[in-house]
Amino acid sequence: MVRYINRALTKREQSLFHRFTIAVALSHYPTHWNDGKIHQWITLRGGKYVRENKEIDWKLLTHLVVDEKEFKKMGPEVKKALSHNRIHVVALEWLEFSMIQKKVLPVSEYSMRTVLKEEREKERRLKEVAKGSELAERAVNTNFFHVYYDQTHFRYELEITRECEATDDENEQIVAGDREKYTLTIYESHALPNLYFFLAKFSKSKHDAQPKYYRPSESPGLFWQEFSLFESFFQIKTGVPWNHRLLSKSTGSAGGYFQYLVPTGGKPVGWVPTECIPKEGQEVKILKEEDEDTVMAGCDFQAVETQNPQNVTAMGNTVEKTENQNAKDDTVMTGTDNKTNQHDIVHNKQERTKTPGTVQLINGFKKQEEKKKKHLATAQIDTLMIDDGGGSLKSDQQNVHPQKLDTANTTGQNGVVTILIE
Repeated sequence: MVRYINRALTKREQSLFHRFTIAVALSHYPTHWNDGKIHQWITLRGGKYVRENKEIDWKLLTHLVVDEKEFKKMGPEVKKALSHNRIHVVALEWLEFSMIQKKVLPVSEYSMRTVLKEEREKERRLKEVAKGSELAERAVNTNFFHVYYDQTHFRYELEITRECEATDDENEQIVAGDREKYTLTIYESHALPNLYFFLAKFSKSKHDAQPKYYRPSESPGLFWQEFSLFESFFQIKTGVPWNHRLLSKSTGSAGGYFQYLVPTGGKPVGWVPTECIPKEGQEVKILKEEDEDTVMAGCDFQAVETQNPQNVTAMGNTVEKTENQNAKDDTVMTGTDNKTNQHDIVHNKQERTKTPGTVQLINGFKKQEEKKKKHLATAQIDTLMIDDGGGSLKSDQQNVHPQKLDTANTTGQNGVVTILIE
C-alpha cells in the first residue's frame, strides 16, 4: 500500500469523486489506512463518505469498497449492496489506484460481482461435469455430447406425451391432467468426426423424480444408424412415421399412442420430404380410436444396463409373412402369447417410394446421384429393445442390402418397427 502525504490537490483531483457516495466494509485496514484517513481522502476529492457505525442510505450509495476476506464472508452490507444492481461492489485497489493515477478507473476491472459470477460459473460447470459423469453409464455423457441441430436449425430434442392411466398403486401419485412423457434426443459429439447417440427418457408423470432411460446403442455411431433408431422409436410410440408428422397425429389418450405436437409460431419443424408437406387448407389427420386400441410395445430399459443388448431374449413375438403376398406387401403380425390380438398392418407402398436414381441423404438432407457398384456391402440391423411397462421387443438380426431394400421390418408385441436403410 502507498503511504499518502499531505499535498495540494489539483482542480481535477478535487472533483474526482464528486458524483460518488462511498462506503467501506473491510475485515482489517491496511497499513497507514484507517476510517479517518479514508474519510479525508474521499471528501477532499469531492466525494461523500459513509463512516463506520453509521447507517447507510442505500438509495444514495454508489460504491461499496470491500476486501476479498470480507466479500467471502458475505456480511449484511455486502448482501444488501449486491441486491441493488446500481451499487458497485469494488475491491479496495479501485479506490487506491484511482487516487494514485488521479482518475476514476473502470469499475469492471475491480468489480467483485465479476468474481462472484466467475465462482458461480465454476460451481455450475463442476455440477454439470458431475451430472454428465453420473449419466454416462445409463444415458449420455453431456460433457462430450450436445443436442444435435439439423440444417434447418431444428433441435432434435422433442417430447411425445399421452394421458396417464389410472393406477391403484399408492406409491404412484397420479394427479388429474398428468401425462406420460418421452423425451427423444439425438446427441452429437463435440469432437470431430462427429458421432451420435439416440436416447429416450421416460417419465411416468411430471412428478416422476426417477425417469427411465433407453439407449439402444452401447457406443456412439454414424448419424444414419442413430437417426434410424430415432425414427423407429417415434413411429412405434406415436403410430405416425417421422416424415408424416405434419400430416397426422394421435389423440394422446390413456393407453393409446403418444402425441407429438409440431412446433408452431414460425419455429423450425425439421426437414420434411416435399410430398409430406401439407397443402394449403389440408387438415391434420387424427388417428382413429380403433387404431389406438393396439399400442406398440414399450422399451426394455434394462437392456441399456446390459453389456450387450443383443443378448437380451425377445418375448415371444414372431413375424410370419403370408404365403400369398399381395402387391401392397402386407405384413401379418402374429402374437404367440395372445392370438386374439392378431391384426394386419398394411404398409403404404407410396410411403416407401423414392425418387428414381437418387438417394435422400439423412445426414444433411442433400441429394446426390446414386452410385452404381457391383460389390455392395451389407448392413446388419442391431437388436432393438423397447419397453414402457407394456412389454418388450427384439428384432431378429438379419443381413439386408443397404441400397436394394428401402425398409427392413422388425416386429414386437402388437406392433411393427420400420427401420429405414439408405
